[in-house]
Amino acid sequence: MMIVTAVRAGLALVFALALYLLWKSKKGTLRRLSLPMLICVFLLLALLSWLASDLLPLPTEQIQITAVGLKNEKSGNNEIYLTSIKVGGEVSEFRVSGEGRWFWTGNWYVWRNAEDPRRPVGVTNSFVMEMPIGRERRINFLSNRNKGYVLVEYNNEIQWLDCYSKEEGTASVEIGDTPQSVQIAALLRQVGMFAGLFVILALICILSLSIAERRERRKASLTRDGKIDSADQTEIPSNFRKHAIPIACFGVVALIVAVFFHPSFAIPKEEFAVMAMNTRNTKSSSDDICLISMVENNKEYDAELLSSGDWKPEGKGYVWHDSDRSDTWMSDNRRIRLQLPVGRNRSVTLLKNAGSGYAQLDYDDQIWFLDCYAAEEGTVTVKLPSSSDQMRMKCGFIELLMILCISVPLFIALYLPYQLVIVRKEEQVKEAAEKAWSSAIEWLRQDDVVWARRLNTLVFLISLIIATNTLIRMLK
Repeated sequence: MMIVTAVRAGLALVFALALYLLWKSKKGTLRRLSLPMLICVFLLLALLSWLASDLLPLPTEQIQITAVGLKNEKSGNNEIYLTSIKVGGEVSEFRVSGEGRWFWTGNWYVWRNAEDPRRPVGVTNSFVMEMPIGRERRINFLSNRNKGYVLVEYNNEIQWLDCYSKEEGTASVEIGDTPQSVQIAALLRQVGMFAGLFVILALICILSLSIAERRERRKASLTRDGKIDSADQTEIPSNFRKHAIPIACFGVVALIVAVFFHPSFAIPKEEFAVMAMNTRNTKSSSDDICLISMVENNKEYDAELLSSGDWKPEGKGYVWHDSDRSDTWMSDNRRIRLQLPVGRNRSVTLLKNAGSGYAQLDYDDQIWFLDCYAAEEGTVTVKLPSSSDQMRMKCGFIELLMILCISVPLFIALYLPYQLVIVRKEEQVKEAAEKAWSSAIEWLRQDDVVWARRLNTLVFLISLIIATNTLIRMLK
């Protein structure tokens, strides 16, 4: 990852030097830009290309991990705790694919046997891990007096690991390096995407400047030939400058209203569930579970309820009481299903006290086991993984469409009265409307050069909105 970042940074410097030399030569269309404007254009192109290339997922390799349910004769149990994976000496995240899965307790991925009451529903003996490609890869397990055997299979090679030890420590499995050709191909793919996008966006920018220059030369030629009165060329710009501030204010107001007040019903959401396991710590007095709050970006939100079973609303949260259960053997009665928004930095908080039992949280094919018992009242918080890049892009695109669908009609609704009452206050409303209609027809009949400029301006504005929205989401 560091190599990819360094290569992209080097390419960005090369592109910056190339654009500066083209601008310094005073040839071509770039000479129309001032140096500050050239820097702004370069930063925008580099940011768009960098963010887009980051969305390209890095290749992974599949590794199967199996808890065999056996233990060393000295071990007190056969549970397995996967603590971390390392790639290139750095701790890395991993994803689980397929139907198999273990469960999370804190930052550890855990397996327990079927006889253990702390084993959540849906846990399997084996799962498939998506491990990033690279060198010096290692899978770390917790070792102590209560751990059993685990099998790790990669590239048709099986490694058997005994996680028992007298003292608590770490038992590791070394994973072979990814072939050099695969690593180089991944590097070239991500760097190539960055370079390709930068070049394409730069060509679009240069083409826009070229079209604008061609338009000005055409006007100058017609003026010299007497086909256009030089006074007519300044009438529209001066009129536009006269009303530019009110028009800009209308646009800003419409955009602010659309961004902060667009409806959220059409934006996709993700589901999570909390289930009372109807078991408890031996020190706890009951199996009650209390869901206190759901938080996104340090702000509480009201999650949309899908089904509640025996859970009851209490304040801003929900409670499952051991005494109110209808049928403890039906897990649906002990499960509450909610929806949460797509995003980052999301968490779910449950109450911990002397009367709470075990709970299970399910989200995106992942399971968390929570012991909500505590001698003194407190909370236990589960930080949910960020939504996938594809889901965030989908939501960003839908939000962009909704913002455009709201801001454009709102701008028109604000601008038309101004156009009819203020700009043309000396004329009749009917005459003003007829002139506005004629202007619209004339605007539609412009030549291909003007339409090309409009199209490039629209592409630039949409790209700027997408880049800003993506940057805000990444910083959240």
